[in-house]
Amino acid sequence: KGLSLKVSAADNDGFLKSVLGAIELAPVVDLYASWSAHDGLKLKASGGMEVSIPINKELGPVNFNELEIALLLESDDAILKLNAGLSLGDKLGPVAATVERIGVSLKVGSEDAKDALPIGLRADFLPPRGLGLAIEAGPAKGGGFLSFDHEKGRYGGALEIGIGQIGGAAEGLLATEGGAGVSG
Repeated sequence: KGLSLKVSAADNDGFLKSVLGAIELAPVVDLYASWSAHDGLKLKASGGMEVSIPINKELGPVNFNELEIALLLESDDAILKLNAGLSLGDKLGPVAATVERIGVSLKVGSEDAKDALPIGLRADFLPPRGLGLAIEAGPAKGGGFLSFDHEKGRYGGALEIGIGQIGGAAEGLLATEGGAGVSG
C-alpha cells in the first residue's frame, strides 16, 4: 500500500533543467497480488499521479497559468483515467477573472462507453475546480472565489466588497451529497 517512485527533473544538467523546470513526478500506487491454483497469479493496481506544469503565457487578453495532468489507475468507472485541465486568467479593464483547472477527462475501459472505441475509450468534460472574480473600479473594490469539488458534491466560496470606507465579507459552504445542507 502506498508504493511510490519519485522522479525529479531538479537534479538534471542545465539544459534539461531549463526545459523541464522543477517538474517532480511521485506516483502513489496500491498494488494487490493474489494467487490461486485455479486462476494463477493476478495483479491489480490503483492510485495515480498528478503533475502541474507552469505555463505563464499570454495569448491576447488570456493568461494561461498552469496545465495539470493526472493519471489514475483503477478508478470507480474506468481502468485508466487521464485528466488534463488548464488554469487561466483574464483581465479586461477593472475586472479580472480566473478559471482553475477546466479541461477533459479521458477514460479507458469505461463500462458505460457503449458507443466508444473497442477499448472502451470515453471523453468527458472536466468541470472547473474554481472560479474567481476581482473588480477594482475607483472607490469600488471587491472580489471572490468559488471552489468546486464535483466528486464530493461540495461548493465553497468567499466574497469581499467595499466602496470607500464601507465594506463587507461573506463566506459559505454547500454540500449536495447525502442530503447535507448549507453552512455560512
